Amino acid sequence: MKCFLSCSFREEDKYVVNWFRDFLSAFHDIEIIVARDGIKEPKKQIEDGIRDCDFFCSIVTKRKKSVPPYILSEIGMAHSNKKMVIAFVEERIPIADLGILPEITEFKNFRRDKLGIKAPEYLRYINNARCSILKKLSRDRTSLMKEIGSLKSKMDSLEYKFNFLIDHYSDDE
Repeated sequence: MKCFLSCSFREEDKYVVNWFRDFLSAFHDIEIIVARDGIKEPKKQIEDGIRDCDFFCSIVTKRKKSVPPYILSEIGMAHSNKKMVIAFVEERIPIADLGILPEITEFKNFRRDKLGIKAPEYLRYINNARCSILKKLSRDRTSLMKEIGSLKSKMDSLEYKFNFLIDHYSDDE
């Protein structure tokens, strides 16, 4: 399953971002997609990454003034693409600065100096999201298999009709 990771590229946030990335990587069935800092077409890479992911994870780190607008934009893109959103929000960020995030998901707060202490809580949070996604993927797969079966049945019927017509019209010659 693919997880788009929305995060800061600032040097002072590197430890926190790497900690959460490593934490997510501990689930061996989660492939992490991160838009690269400094690429030519970041908007396209971000849109493609969000569209192609199974769920979206945002690490919202503290800024002097407010949450970076690109983080809020990516959260909005994930929501509009109907992706499950999970988020880790640094303590002391006002709810008013989080845009639609509080409306679309329950997020977990973190403190840089207490990441390890909250690890079991974060583990349950990620695992619950992971299990929900696996159930949805399983339902989607079952639905797809039924649709394929239905299409195969229709193709068999068309093939029968086509062969009948060939036989009927070839007898006329």
